Amino acid sequence: MIRQATSCVLLLAVQGVRAQSYFQQEVNYRIDVRLDDAKHELHAFEQFDYHNNSPQTLDTIWIHLWPNAYKDRSTALCDQLDRMNNFGLHYATPEQRGFLDSLAFTVGPSSVPVQWGPHPEHIDIAWIKLPSPLAPGEHTTISTPFRVRIPSASFSRLGHAGQAYYITQWYPKPAVLDSEGWHPMPYLTQGEFYSEFGSFDVRITLPANYVVGATGELQDAHERAWLDSLSTVPYADDQKFKVRKQRARLNATPPSSARTKTLHFKQDRVHDFAWFTDKRFIVRKGSVTLPRSGNTVTTWTMFTPENADIWKDAITYVNESVRLYSSWVGDYPYSACTAIDGGTAAGGGMEYPMITILNDSSDPFELDVVIAHEVGHNWFYGILGSNERDHPWMDEGINSYYEQRYVEARYPGLRIKNVQGLPIGSLSMGEGITYREQNELMYRFNARRNQDSPPDTPSDEFSELDYGTTVYAKSAVAFDNLRGLLGEARYDSCMQAYFGSWRFKHPRPIDLERSFGMDKDPALASTFRDAIMTARKADRRPRHPMRSMVPEIDPRNDSAGFRFPEFKFLAGLERKDRSSIYWTPAIGYNTHDGWMPGITLRNTTVPDQRIEWVLAPLYGTQSHRLAGGGRIAWSHDRLNSGWLRNVHVGVSGFAASQGADATWDYSYQRLVPSLTLDLRSRPNAVQHNIKYRSILLWNRAKRTDETDLIQSSGLAVTLNPFHELSFTSEQTKGIFPFSIQVTSLSHLRYFSRLSVDARWSAIYDKRKHRVTLRGFAGMFLNKAQYMPSAMGWRMYWGSSDLLHDNLFIDRQAPGRNTAQQMAKVQGGFKTPTSYGTSDSWIAALNLEADLPFRIPLSVFASYGAAPYTIVAQQGQRTDWKGYWEAGFGVRLVRDVVEMWIPLVYSKEIRDEVEGFRGFDFGERIRFVLALEKMDPTQLLRKAPH
Repeated sequence: MIRQATSCVLLLAVQGVRAQSYFQQEVNYRIDVRLDDAKHELHAFEQFDYHNNSPQTLDTIWIHLWPNAYKDRSTALCDQLDRMNNFGLHYATPEQRGFLDSLAFTVGPSSVPVQWGPHPEHIDIAWIKLPSPLAPGEHTTISTPFRVRIPSASFSRLGHAGQAYYITQWYPKPAVLDSEGWHPMPYLTQGEFYSEFGSFDVRITLPANYVVGATGELQDAHERAWLDSLSTVPYADDQKFKVRKQRARLNATPPSSARTKTLHFKQDRVHDFAWFTDKRFIVRKGSVTLPRSGNTVTTWTMFTPENADIWKDAITYVNESVRLYSSWVGDYPYSACTAIDGGTAAGGGMEYPMITILNDSSDPFELDVVIAHEVGHNWFYGILGSNERDHPWMDEGINSYYEQRYVEARYPGLRIKNVQGLPIGSLSMGEGITYREQNELMYRFNARRNQDSPPDTPSDEFSELDYGTTVYAKSAVAFDNLRGLLGEARYDSCMQAYFGSWRFKHPRPIDLERSFGMDKDPALASTFRDAIMTARKADRRPRHPMRSMVPEIDPRNDSAGFRFPEFKFLAGLERKDRSSIYWTPAIGYNTHDGWMPGITLRNTTVPDQRIEWVLAPLYGTQSHRLAGGGRIAWSHDRLNSGWLRNVHVGVSGFAASQGADATWDYSYQRLVPSLTLDLRSRPNAVQHNIKYRSILLWNRAKRTDETDLIQSSGLAVTLNPFHELSFTSEQTKGIFPFSIQVTSLSHLRYFSRLSVDARWSAIYDKRKHRVTLRGFAGMFLNKAQYMPSAMGWRMYWGSSDLLHDNLFIDRQAPGRNTAQQMAKVQGGFKTPTSYGTSDSWIAALNLEADLPFRIPLSVFASYGAAPYTIVAQQGQRTDWKGYWEAGFGVRLVRDVVEMWIPLVYSKEIRDEVEGFRGFDFGERIRFVLALEKMDPTQLLRKAPH
């Protein structure tokens, strides 16, 4: 009860002030910190003056202790990384983790100890109970020592890589209190920050040969002179780095000096302080004159020898970023701007006031763009201190627009040849795409699948992909569209007014709207909210100009009239003026048709098409028969429903041979119309869908025995119509991915049955090795007296494949190696046994466990049960029997390319396999080759969202 009562009190404290007029707290810091580079620790003492400018008397202050995000598996950071399928922190060693401890909060000049404690849910948030209430207009001084164990830099922003240190979000920091209340928030890697403005007076003690870049103005003349001297020291050119030994020598970290130094940094009107240090840093210095005030800003770059060739012109990139952003938005208000080479640290590509850290870049252009983006955050985050956690578009989105504008200004006519590893140059016949088209492409990738969220969604609620395609790409295009609607001059005037009114403050979305006059222009406000507050789609029609900030989902219908599709080889990007048909030679194989040459025709491309089709006619060189397949599907990419995310309607078909004997030649044809409903759920939540399909299966047998004396047409065709309804729930993210599928299958003449297939995995190391448990149960609800045995349950699922859902190399030739292909369905056994075949019910458990090696070895075990009939003199009765097996396997691609080797099994199976069938060791080996899962034309549609 005490804990519950405390939680209620703290909740009221969090809610705090509501619906008040604008006010802003002020926090001024004094921090002395010493780096221990042997233990990778910080030892510090902090004082901060907290000014209560709110209309409310305060008795509690919320404090962020964000290094504790790296402490254990209970943190919001670890939970978020798990959802991103990044398990490094979850399975980190104690030496790799980080934390903040040794706290002893006191208040006032007499250092009165105060009561404090952790947040009810988050160990990286704490509360301080003030000894006396802090009235409006008053201030108090809070002090504490603290120690930080610096985590590995492989997890997130704070960290070290050897003796390279990236010191961010490292000190106790009060949460923001504004008119909406308190904003205590756990540290996250996706989802940034919201902090109070104030001043910093920081002294850093460390070995004397470290080079330090930090927020603020360096006060030490001796250190400034040393940095100036380093900025003129030449470094090895790229040719020397082509010799591996030379490269390793130049990039090696030197021993730390026995002598220490204390550096003093001061800065006003900032809301954070970060610093970075490395003994290997090469230093370059420059300056830029601001276009409005004429003030001069000193610029710095600090980079490692390994990346020197790419970074050699980085000073120019920093200068141009400061100059252009100042011209478009408003002058840079600080005296210096620094860019830091963060190598492979996980926290690279991240902004802090006056300083930014960047990951490795592949080429100078990429480095220029990333520097521009991160330097630009000095305006959209550093100076305009919006709540990034709740409104990520206010910094990342607007800043991505200015990144696009920067590229267009610096590289007019540039066409991008590579986007996120996608070979755009090859797909566009060497033409590439513009930077805006890159953002449009990224937006449509998720929007065409209706997987996008509104940009004004809290950052932690986005999937990792949607965070990039929506917050960055969609918002960039939306603000570029706003510039088009208003005209560049008016747009710049509005943005400069916004900057002038809200710099060093905490603007909200409504404040930006007012700066652009949307409070007086309902039409403009409406399109702004459509673009930012919703995921609505926009599609321009011929002769109907579109006045919208929302990026267009399909520009190909902008003009009237029909245009013939473009025919292209292999693959390509979607064109804006017409559709495309892609062709490529195709080859298939099965033991009945032999090699099957043919052609593939399709319209599938990047991004997904609303109507997608694929046609792949093949010719069997052995069967001399047409084979192959095709499909067509329509998806509702503009569905605006509270419970449905997408609707897919389609039909697919396939034809192939399936064996022959001395008298008959067998083949099949398959037609499958289907309807799938994707239910709406949050991007990181469990995903659900309902699917109905009819499987129309024609089995054909053609007489080949010409000596037959019976008059016959020589052709027998059997149609088996199946109807299937399934419900699937699936979670592919996190430590414990799972799925469950409930399926009803019926044949109007023979049966109806129900089955449940449930799979649960536990990932047990950072390399994503896992233990998977699968359970299957099925029962017939009714069946005909003479139901064909092929329609019964199977403990082992070989090439019988009732619905022909799987692509088997060999369907009808037991004894050949190609017939050892299997599918992991129904009973899921790996041993080729007929035991467990049932026309009543079946149940099975399958265990697969990856071994913790780099070689992809796994072990497996299965147990299954099924009924059997005992016939005796007294009559017959039904009982059930259990069967088991175990062995090991090799996985190349999970559930797609695998080999399984049964070693031990129950007596009945051993007697059958080794005795009755006489299978030797090699013949007992089974393999999974799920060709149906390798369809490249469906990879984008099925890609994680």
